[in-house]
Amino acid sequence: MRKSELRLLIRECIAEELNEAREIKLPVKAKDNHGHKYDVVIAYRNGKPILNVKGTPGTWYIDTLKKHRGNILSIDSGQGWDLINFNEVFKAAINALKK
Repeated sequence: MRKSELRLLIRECIAEELNEAREIKLPVKAKDNHGHKYDVVIAYRNGKPILNVKGTPGTWYIDTLKKHRGNILSIDSGQGWDLINFNEVFKAAINALKK
């Protein structure tokens, strides 16, 4: 293996480590206002935890959600698509992060 290939491999490994590709699946499902349910995971972006509702465009940094009030959170406001059990999902996320 050439030095340039080795450097590239090392950079890729470091980048993957920094992105923390792991996900924590939450024990609750997100529910939308159309009656559908979705898996929810905590992933990491730029070293910070994000809440990701799988199969939707719903992805938020956990820190930004701490200020949210109410049980409804918009997934896509233009489409009138809402998460209707936000409090349950957020509580599960906080509990998962404490572990």
